[in-house]
Amino acid sequence: MTLPSGYTRDEFVKLSYWDLTPREYQAMEEQVLVSLKNEGRYGPFEKEYIRKDGSRYPIRLQGMLSHYPDGRPVIWSLIEDITERRRLDKMKNQFIATVSHELRPPRPPPSMAR
Repeated sequence: MTLPSGYTRDEFVKLSYWDLTPREYQAMEEQVLVSLKNEGRYGPFEKEYIRKDGSRYPIRLQGMLSHYPDGRPVIWSLIEDITERRRLDKMKNQFIATVSHELRPPRPPPSMAR
């Protein structure tokens, strides 16, 4: 089974965090770690992941800090591919802009605008 990232599950679990996350998100990631430490959770927030082929796709990410029975910490993350949602949002916005433009009342001819 191939994931949205283009990696198989076995390949994915061997990746480092920065293999998937573009470096321009580093400041945001540092804030996430503070939130995780202080609140025990982070997100939700949106960012991008890097696919195996180098292209990017949008995700929604949230998670929480938990512990194994032996006390070791573990971070549980929920990662949602929001490519389709973004595509639909773009279509909706284009439709609204078109309808808004079409529904504007006609302007009177310049000779009648006095």
